[in-house]
Amino acid sequence: MVLIKREPEPQGANYAAIVLNSKYCALLDLDDYDRLCCFRYRPKRKKKKIYAVRRFKHQGKTYEIAMHREIMHSRPGEEPHHKNHNTLDNRKENLENVPHNNHPYY
Repeated sequence: MVLIKREPEPQGANYAAIVLNSKYCALLDLDDYDRLCCFRYRPKRKKKKIYAVRRFKHQGKTYEIAMHREIMHSRPGEEPHHKNHNTLDNRKENLENVPHNNHPYY
């Protein structure tokens, strides 16, 4: 289980945290925080990992999108990958786009 403790960020930190619930927070860069802080994210378990996701409606249908996908703007055939395997660490330095067929699922 991935758990990020809710502690104050050090002064001068270039990242922020979005609280998902009483247990989990997601880390992201300040520029992404300014863009995504208006949405309500929640934790979602997928393949024994926890991801930050939100729901949205489009043409009457409800969809779900993960925070790391919104940050990376992956092209078709690409998947965002967390380098340090912490799925709630969505800072750009921890994310990279990899081809879908080469994505390492753990």
